[in-house]
Amino acid sequence: MQSVDAMVASKARGAFTRKGAFFLATATHFEQYMGYGTPHLIGYGFPNQRALQLPLKLGLYVTPIAHINELVWEPSTVRNMFWYQLRELQGNNHADHHAIDLLWHEMEAESEDLIIGVRDAAYWIHRYMQHPCIGYRNIMVYHRFLRRPCAVFACRQDGDRLELLDWVSRRTYLPGVIEAARMTAYQTGSRELYCWASEPLQEVVVAQVPPLRIVDTGIEVPTNGWTAGPAIAEIAGRIWLTGGDTDFK
Repeated sequence: MQSVDAMVASKARGAFTRKGAFFLATATHFEQYMGYGTPHLIGYGFPNQRALQLPLKLGLYVTPIAHINELVWEPSTVRNMFWYQLRELQGNNHADHHAIDLLWHEMEAESEDLIIGVRDAAYWIHRYMQHPCIGYRNIMVYHRFLRRPCAVFACRQDGDRLELLDWVSRRTYLPGVIEAARMTAYQTGSRELYCWASEPLQEVVVAQVPPLRIVDTGIEVPTNGWTAGPAIAEIAGRIWLTGGDTDFK
């Protein structure tokens, strides 16, 4: 479960103690919804350094279980896409939904050592294809000669940059995903392509498609420190997060 945001009335801002409204609301939420014996085993969030300090001081959060870096590539021309063909997903195409489910099953099977959010068709449609506010582009990558879908990825325009938010594919096809996204960046006139990545994801990406540069976002991903749950040593360094795992992208 993702901890998304908090709002505190101005008259209560001075009561940031274990008797204050912020602490009582957050602690009660954790006790009911996060940790052993609750609906959600693990929680996470993407706070900036300022927002992180109070819950750390109050013992509500422990950190870090992951660090987020930004990976950046230059746009690329179609010449690098010899092995792949692209098609934008639109509408209620059941064949595409079935393809996403198959791609997720393959990705899930090789991710047993990781903590990774479900990326099946139901999730993908809800998160990217039916978003009420943001118009994401959803692109299927086909292998030109095997004539089968090998990946789907979501991206969005961010000013003069293109953000690669998420993808579903086996790691074998990751270079094709990055190259397809770089080509999309070129076609949209974007200055560069970028994506957010936690440590295990960054290791996989950098090993296969080295970025132009890696930028430290300063984002340390915390988890619940108030109720009993898995030991930090069991979680840290194993959580697979992209920009698509945030609530605000």
